[in-house]
Amino acid sequence: QLNCSQAFCRMLSTNQARISPNERRMLVSAYQSELFNRYLEARMRDALVDRALAGDVLKKSDTGGLFTVDDTPAALADAAERLRTRAVVVTGPMFGHKMMSPPAGTPSRAREDALLAEEGIDADSFKVLGKLAEGTRRPLLVPVAGAQVRAGDAPDTLVLDFALPPGAYATVLLAEVTK
Repeated sequence: QLNCSQAFCRMLSTNQARISPNERRMLVSAYQSELFNRYLEARMRDALVDRALAGDVLKKSDTGGLFTVDDTPAALADAAERLRTRAVVVTGPMFGHKMMSPPAGTPSRAREDALLAEEGIDADSFKVLGKLAEGTRRPLLVPVAGAQVRAGDAPDTLVLDFALPPGAYATVLLAEVTK
């Protein structure tokens, strides 16, 4: 059985096994998601999911617009206040050749480059996959709407009701709840 990294390397190989376009698309998406999840885990471990670093790509909550944080004290303080009020959210990479990246030489870019280096690839590695790996940014935190907990019909069960925005996964939320 292949893990995401092996599958990605196989797709880049000139001697790749024959796989269908749907399988190829699924493998690329799974690999991008795996890298995003590892990035998110590192930010969580370092208590940086709701704290901006210089170079971070932030997403405006009202418009969805993306921008990077300058390394000036004023810009970092402004980002911290906007994060506190949830006017913006820190994003993570769904790596691809068209993805907006943090500026070179910033702490944020160093984190993303280090993750790719662990895989033995760089951002340009995604170019060979064309439209399959254009890339995007995903928020590290998402709002959970309508959250309710109630007793289930069976003994010792709970029912969780909630809504998540597109691109967010209930399994990730449940993993956090049940740690």
